Amino acid sequence: ADESILPACFKSIEADRGWSPSMLSQLVFARTMAQALASPFFGLAAAFGAGRRGALMALPGAGVLAWSAVTLALAEGAAGYRATLGGFALLGVALTSVIPPAASVLAELHPSRRRGLVYGLQFATANLSSLLASVYATNRAGGGVGAWRAVFRAFAAAAWAGGRAGPA
Repeated sequence: ADESILPACFKSIEADRGWSPSMLSQLVFARTMAQALASPFFGLAAAFGAGRRGALMALPGAGVLAWSAVTLALAEGAAGYRATLGGFALLGVALTSVIPPAASVLAELHPSRRRGLVYGLQFATANLSSLLASVYATNRAGGGVGAWRAVFRAFAAAAWAGGRAGPA
C-alpha cells in the first residue's frame, strides 16, 4: 500500500468505499506526513544500531513485517474513513522504519569504495519495483469494486515474505 499502489487503486476504493478523490488524496498525505515525521527517529535508531550488526539488521526486517501487517489490516478492515486515515499514517511509520536502517545495513556490509554502486543498485531496484507495482496494481484494481483489497493482500504477502527472508 505504498505510494505506487494506492493511486492505482483509487477508482476501486472510491467505488467500494464511496470516498471522494480528495479523501483518497488525504490518505496519501497522511502516509507521507507520518513518514516525514518518523524518519528522524528511525535515522537515530539506525545510528544507535551501527556497529551492532544484529541490532541494526533486525530493524529493516521488523519494519517490513510491520508494513505487511498494516497493509493487510487496511485490506481486510471495514473501518470508517478516520480509522483508515490513521491506518495510512501508521503505514507511513512502518514504511519509514525500513529505509534509514536499510541504508545503514548497506553501509555496514559494503566497503566505502563500493557504496555508491550499492546505493545506485538499491535505488534502481526500488524504482523498478515501484514501476512494476504500479502496473500490477493498475491492472488488478481495474477488476471492479473491492479489487483493491486483492492488490493490498498481494503486497502484504510480498512484504511479509521479504521481511521473513531478510537478515533479521
